[in-house]
Amino acid sequence: MRTLAIGDIHGCTEALDALLNTVNPTIDDQVVALGDYVDWGPDSRGVIDRLIAAGLDSIPGGGAEILVDRVRKALHCYGKATADEWLDVMRHAHRAGLRTTATMMYGTVETDEERLEHLLRLRALQDETGGFTAFITWSYQPDHTELAGSEATGIDYLRTLAVARIVLDNFDNLQASWVTQGGKVGQLSLAFGANDMGSVMIEENVVRAAGASYCMDEVEIVRNIEDAGFAAKRRNMHYEMLGDPICRERNVPRMLELATAREDGDLSVPEELKNYPARSRAGKQLRVISN
Repeated sequence: MRTLAIGDIHGCTEALDALLNTVNPTIDDQVVALGDYVDWGPDSRGVIDRLIAAGLDSIPGGGAEILVDRVRKALHCYGKATADEWLDVMRHAHRAGLRTTATMMYGTVETDEERLEHLLRLRALQDETGGFTAFITWSYQPDHTELAGSEATGIDYLRTLAVARIVLDNFDNLQASWVTQGGKVGQLSLAFGANDMGSVMIEENVVRAAGASYCMDEVEIVRNIEDAGFAAKRRNMHYEMLGDPICRERNVPRMLELATAREDGDLSVPEELKNYPARSRAGKQLRVISN
C-alpha cells in the first residue's frame, strides 16, 4: 500500500510532530507531501532527517507548479516555497537518500519560456543528484478556483509531455496524468513520451475539487496500456518491477468511481482546522459568513 499524507507545517514544531505521527513504520511504501506546504526555514535538512527517522521513505513532487517566482507570485502562492526553496528541499532529500518525483502544473499565467525554464531547472538538479524517479505534468484545472479561466487542451498536454520527454533526458520515467486528462488522453500519452500510467486511486480530493473526477481501476488501466501496444506491469515507488497486474492473478472487484472525503456541496470546516487562518479569498469569506 502507498500512503500519502499532506502536511501543513510552517515552522510549527507541534504541527511537525503531528505529521510525524501520521508516518506509520508498519507500512512499506509511504510518502509525505512536504514541498508545497512547508515553511522549511533554515533547517530543511533537519526536518527531513526527523521524518526519515520516523519512517519516511520518499517524497512526492507536489507544489512545484512552475519553478519561476514571477509565476508563483502571480498565483499568490504565499504559503508555498519559492522556486529555489522547493529545489533545495528536493536536493536535501536526495542527499539524505530519499527518492522523489518532480511535477509541473501548467496553463495558468506562465509563458512557454517559463515552462522551459521549469524543465531546465529540474534537469539541472537531476544532473546534480540523480534523485528523481519520475516527472509528472498536468494542466491547470480551473473550476471552483479564484483564478478561473479555461483548461488547456489535450493537444497542448500531449505537446507539453513530448517536450518534457526531450528536455528531461536524464529522467528515466514520465507518468501520464490520466487523473486530469482522462483515460484516452492518458493512453495517447504512451505515444508522446510517457512510459507509466500511474496507479489505481481509491480516493482523490484535490483535482476533484477543481472539477476533474476521472476514475480508472486496474482492469481499465491495463486495457488502455495493452490496446496501445504495450505490456502492463506492476511497480513500486522506486520503479522496481513487481510482476503482472493483480487482475490477471485473481478476480478484483471493479471500481467505477472514486471515493471522496466529503459529499458535493459540503462546505463545512473540520474542527481541527478552525484554529488556522484561512488563506484563500473563498475561505476567508466562508469564515465571515459562518461567524
